[in-house]
Amino acid sequence: MAKKVQGIIVKNDKILTVEGMNQAGRIEHFFIWGEVKDGESEAEAMQRVLEEQLDLKQEITFQFEEEIDKRVKTFFVDLQGEEVDIENSLEKVDCFRNYFKAMSLKWIQLNDIWSFRELETNYIKLLLKEAIKKEYQAPWIEVIKQTYFNHPREKAYLKKLHVENKRNKVDAEESIRNKGMIMLMALGLGVLFDYFFVGVPIGISGFIFNMIILIASVYGMHHRVQLNKKLGFIFLVPTILLSLSFSIYNNYVLKSINVIFIPFLIASYLITIRYENIKKIDIYFVGSVLKRVFVKAYSILPRFFTFSKEIKRDRKKLKENPTQKNIITGLLISIPLLVIILLLLTSADMMFKYYVDNIGSLFRKLNTMRILGHTFVIIASTLYLFGFLWSFKYDEIAYEGKNADLIKTSWEPVTIITIIFVINIAYLLFTIIQFSYLYGGGLHALPEGFSYAEYARKGFFELVLVTLINFSILLLSINLTKKSHKKVNTIANLSYSLLILFTVNMVVSANYKMYLYERAFGFTRLRIFVQAFMLLIGTLLIILLLGIWINKIPIFQYAVIATLVVYIGLNFINVDGLIAKGNILRYQETGIIDMNYMKQLSYDAIPQMTRLLEAKDPNIRNAMKEHIQYQKEILDKEDDRWYGLNYYKSKLLNSHF
Repeated sequence: MAKKVQGIIVKNDKILTVEGMNQAGRIEHFFIWGEVKDGESEAEAMQRVLEEQLDLKQEITFQFEEEIDKRVKTFFVDLQGEEVDIENSLEKVDCFRNYFKAMSLKWIQLNDIWSFRELETNYIKLLLKEAIKKEYQAPWIEVIKQTYFNHPREKAYLKKLHVENKRNKVDAEESIRNKGMIMLMALGLGVLFDYFFVGVPIGISGFIFNMIILIASVYGMHHRVQLNKKLGFIFLVPTILLSLSFSIYNNYVLKSINVIFIPFLIASYLITIRYENIKKIDIYFVGSVLKRVFVKAYSILPRFFTFSKEIKRDRKKLKENPTQKNIITGLLISIPLLVIILLLLTSADMMFKYYVDNIGSLFRKLNTMRILGHTFVIIASTLYLFGFLWSFKYDEIAYEGKNADLIKTSWEPVTIITIIFVINIAYLLFTIIQFSYLYGGGLHALPEGFSYAEYARKGFFELVLVTLINFSILLLSINLTKKSHKKVNTIANLSYSLLILFTVNMVVSANYKMYLYERAFGFTRLRIFVQAFMLLIGTLLIILLLGIWINKIPIFQYAVIATLVVYIGLNFINVDGLIAKGNILRYQETGIIDMNYMKQLSYDAIPQMTRLLEAKDPNIRNAMKEHIQYQKEILDKEDDRWYGLNYYKSKLLNSHF
């Protein structure tokens, strides 16, 4: 209990202070203070101080939850219509500072920052914080905000404070049972994460785990969720398909990307069905998803420990229950009784004694470091998943950019039209040469000093770079260019459209060159991935072209859908199988194959690789037979757990070579 009490008294936009002089002759201001007498509470002491020193019978508005000086308890009094006779109250003011001579009671404007010492300034800031916590409304609150919280960092602090206050209010409304259920679900998911994924390849476990997370999240949101929201299916379907891909394919590149990508899809789906104001997909939506995964889940994580304390306090109340007391008493009595019975049973049966004696050896065989590793994984995943699940309890604005502009339009349309016109002339000449030379069969008459490989490979990467440059120019021009009168806008749209068509030609050229290169040197993952990327760029360009002429088209949303479709397609075309098939066909035509690269492919390529078991070259046959047998032996030695089920792995295990 504090020995002193302090009263912060505000009327309109002024605060009551004791003005006086310190030993150095400097004017200082303090708030009303008083001693806490024996037998009275802090609140009673404050009420007495107000009456004795100020003849003020006003009720205390609220008391501070936090304190700067732990020896002092601070109270706030908001004088709305109450009058205070400060002229006749100075003699009654208790000034217990020996070095301070009280001169007057004085009302000071809250925005007069030079009149306060650092300590008083901090208390004024703390007053605002306490008011926000208690959702107290008053005109002086805005004065404190504008005076003491005008720096961007301080504004961010206030925003965070408002958010935290709303979260605390939601937490208080949630029952202990609901908190415990979410904590148990997070713990169950943490244990499942460790069981499914630590030291074990991902199989059907990926699909099961992701579906359980979705179910747990929807359960946590219960009445707030909108499962029939069409926008949500844009993310739900890819989540299901990509999760299922773990149980079918084994391309380590795509599996690694999916491990990172699927959590964002899950977060996107849950945000979409949780918040009514999410009606479209745009850059702000992406920002809210990233914030949910990287910021909010971690910021909410400490509540796990807060709720644990609440549950512990609640359990202490339950201990007063006579039934629970009787159960605990029974367990305490049964322990010594159980020891006596076990001693008798071990004497009566030698085999029972043998197994009891060997229980200790089980503990000696346990790997301490392994247990610690699993414990760490379970704790870390439990805490994160709790933060993620509980974050959907809050009605926070997940979509804040409804009417805001990400970047200001500042480019003059005539300037942009001129730039794009000049670029288009160069691309027109390039396109003419492309049609007459590359597509027209001029490939067989390369200029002296150019090799076939150099032409195909180098030309491809240059075209990819130019395509990306064009794509960037289009995005920036469309977003940054000022809107002018109809004629200028039409000319600008025509120039954009022409640039898009030339860029589409470059996409086609790049893919054709890659096709020529693959025919000459074979297929690889990188080459397939780059081709898929160029296909995506081409699709995005078409969407951009439609968006230029049809304003109602949600370009960003269609771009997200196109990206998901292309990426899901890439996951399900069996990239490694496609590479193996293409390289084997090339081998049959040319007699050339890179066996070292073929052996780097995953189990997905094995069904295609078996065709090489009938190759004319005995070295190829034997090398492939040894490779398949070796891969099968590796799988035989793997820990065969049901949740590691994978189609192509099972196919290889059940095959006969």
